[in-house]
Amino acid sequence: MNIQVWAAFVLAAANVLVIPGLTILLVISRQGDTFFQFFILGATFLFLASFNAALYALFAGQLRDKLQNSTVRRWLNRCGGSVLICAGLATATLKRSF
Repeated sequence: MNIQVWAAFVLAAANVLVIPGLTILLVISRQGDTFFQFFILGATFLFLASFNAALYALFAGQLRDKLQNSTVRRWLNRCGGSVLICAGLATATLKRSF
């Protein structure tokens, strides 16, 4: 296989939206009631997404309370900005592969 096929495979595997699509292919059975199977699968994904969002919000709220110090915020902003600048410079120096 050439590098473009592997790159496409890695991109598809890393994409979060591909996982539910592939799960549907593995879980849905032709012998059973398809509507009920899709309903249960959709409800499961909705629950997991809501649970994930709730945990993320709780974690962000706790982290915000701990980072109220202006000195800590200033250093975090500087570090984040430096990382973004370095990523931009690294991207600008890369050569195109095609």
